Amino acid sequence: MPRFKKKCPFSDSLLGSGKTTLLKRILSFSADLSRTVVLVNEFMKFLSRQPLELFRIKGQVKFTDETKILNNVGTKSDWQQWPDNGGTCLVFIGWGVIEEQIVSQLNACLVCA
Repeated sequence: MPRFKKKCPFSDSLLGSGKTTLLKRILSFSADLSRTVVLVNEFMKFLSRQPLELFRIKGQVKFTDETKILNNVGTKSDWQQWPDNGGTCLVFIGWGVIEEQIVSQLNACLVCA
């Protein structure tokens, strides 16, 4: 199993679309983290700490030894095996959430591949 030492910063340069959409207070943004690996325990803590206003997180999550599809609605997460070994790519949808807080929490889950 490879060892990862350096944390990867999650920044605007990693945002998939490079844009945040605000329509009637509904916030959506995406993250393409193709050069990172998500740490399992830290990511599960990240999911459990999200406010109810962040009502959807969906996409593929690359862990150290596997890639899975996440469909998170509210406090319920559904995980499916994913044969592709590509990187993490997530979409977040919420109402009145602060993107910077979510990004900061997500940072703690990432390491460079």
